Amino acid sequence: MAYIIDVGCNVSVNGYVKSKRQDGFTLVELMIVLIIVAVLATLAGPSFTESIERNRRLFAMEDTLSLLTHARSEAVARSAPVRVCPSADQQTCIAGSNVWTPGIIAFADDGSGSGTESDGVLSGDEELIRVAAGFGSGIDLYGPDPVTSSDSAIVFDEDGGAELGGTIQICDRNGPASASAIVMNVSGQLRIALDEDNNGTANDGAGDITCD
Repeated sequence: MAYIIDVGCNVSVNGYVKSKRQDGFTLVELMIVLIIVAVLATLAGPSFTESIERNRRLFAMEDTLSLLTHARSEAVARSAPVRVCPSADQQTCIAGSNVWTPGIIAFADDGSGSGTESDGVLSGDEELIRVAAGFGSGIDLYGPDPVTSSDSAIVFDEDGGAELGGTIQICDRNGPASASAIVMNVSGQLRIALDEDNNGTANDGAGDITCD
């Protein structure tokens, strides 16, 4: 009996060709694997998205808290007012708005050079102390309600106190339920808002965070 094996892994026995079985996945098996992968990706998707949003909120809160803390310290060190306000161009305060999403600046409103003290304008030799911007897609910041239509700033005085207390809210698409907030009293002290009444929403002492 003569056996001949060709390069295609076929076996010839006395002139008759028998195909050798090849191991591998069938089309049905591949489809089943793809379906399982798709289901797992669907289940993991929301969790991954929530993790990204949580990290963005945390970054925005830490960056804003750091800026406020530094601004207060600078006011004491300089014995001069330091103004913190929303800004879209990192130079000019946005007037009459509590929307701080575009960015935040802190500057010495001390009248240095040709500047004017406590006029709410970064000018002359007044120093830009700190900038916070780029909080990430889907993150919105809301500062204290403006006292006047021309001012929307937090001002720390030479003792580290604030002219007015207020809350800065850090929100995303989930609204108040997942929002964070920084609360400031008139002495300039800062704290993170807690869910004091255990209703699932952070509270700033005056009520629940509203994200507006």
